[in-house]
Amino acid sequence: MKLVQRLKQGCSSYLPDAYGGECGQLAYEGGAWAVAYLMHKFGEDVLLRSFHPNVQRLGWEQCFQKTFGQSSNDFRAEFAVFMQKPIAEQLEILPKY
Repeated sequence: MKLVQRLKQGCSSYLPDAYGGECGQLAYEGGAWAVAYLMHKFGEDVLLRSFHPNVQRLGWEQCFQKTFGQSSNDFRAEFAVFMQKPIAEQLEILPKY
C-alpha cells in the first residue's frame, strides 16, 4: 500500500488506463488493491464465479456492471475514496488466514 501511495503522487488516478509510461507500475499495484477491494465487498470467488464466465459474452464494461452493480467509472471514484483512508483501515480488507 505504501508503494501505491508513493506511485500515485505522479499519476492522476490510482487505476491508470495504460500499463506503459511512468504510471505503468501503479496500474499493476493499484489494480491488485482494486481486486482485493472488490473481493472484500463481493466475496473471494466473485471473479471466478461471476466476472470471468461472462466477460467475453458481455464485454468488459457490461460485465463489470452486471457483476458489481456499478460502472467502472463509479467504482474508480469509490476506490479513490477507499485509498484515502488510513492504511490500517485499508489493510483490514485483506483476508486473515
